Amino acid sequence: DKPYSTVDLPVLRYSIAGTNKVVPVIPGSSLKGVLRTASMLACSHCGLTAHSGVREDNCVNLLESQASNIAGRRVKFDEYRKKVFVDSLNTVVQGLCPTCLLYGTPSISSRIFVGDFLAVEDKYSISVKTGVGINRRLGVAARGVLYSVEYVEPNSQFKGAITLLNTPNWMLSLFAASLLAIHDGWLKIGGFKSRGMGRVRIVEDSLVVRLQGMGISRDRLEPLDADVDVVDDISNCSCNVADGALVCQSGSAMALLRKLADRWYSLYCGRVKSVWEKRFQAAVKEVVGGVGSG
Repeated sequence: DKPYSTVDLPVLRYSIAGTNKVVPVIPGSSLKGVLRTASMLACSHCGLTAHSGVREDNCVNLLESQASNIAGRRVKFDEYRKKVFVDSLNTVVQGLCPTCLLYGTPSISSRIFVGDFLAVEDKYSISVKTGVGINRRLGVAARGVLYSVEYVEPNSQFKGAITLLNTPNWMLSLFAASLLAIHDGWLKIGGFKSRGMGRVRIVEDSLVVRLQGMGISRDRLEPLDADVDVVDDISNCSCNVADGALVCQSGSAMALLRKLADRWYSLYCGRVKSVWEKRFQAAVKEVVGGVGSG
């Protein structure tokens, strides 16, 4: 069979249905993973607990462990979930750490949906770089370790969408801080990051932020989480209300992201930390009460 690519490490591509086009893509799963890492770093700003979601590093596992210790038997979250009403489940969900709340955890859906980002037609190019392994002892090229890797050249553009659902102001601020950490170069995407690759930034002229919900105003974001949120003044972001939604474009959208990100570091990180432990312990108590002790 004819190989799809003649290089050892090709760029991931998607075929566009109904056309003959095959374009590079940044998978949504890859970007979501980097965003979650950025959120963990943002939470560490004030010592706030945050989980990676990798293997057992998640709130559900922690919840099961503590509930099992109190109940005197092994407690599984799914056992609790099948026995209770939605109102009781909300108490448990509120006890999750910020990253598990936003990005999801076993048995709890994500509130953020990251789509695949496809390369914009006529705004990308691909090249091939050849590399060789080095014998560290001798300082010469190692035999049999020649490889080639495709890469998307600088200034190539990708387009996609990120959607957040049911997010209070503090969660929007955490997301903004995470997205801008990538934009500002603190985190990279893809492979060979230690060799200069993976730097991405937001194209400000193409950026659109759209917020929908009750009581939308061009000047302020009303609180949704009564224990954490405050009224956020966004009057200096120059956004507009259209069709019941707050729409910010280009410079206004970037100004809104900066405003929200600043609020995370100056206000919301500390406020979330101050209520999280209480909420988590309430969640543990609710799970134990829902399944009963041994």
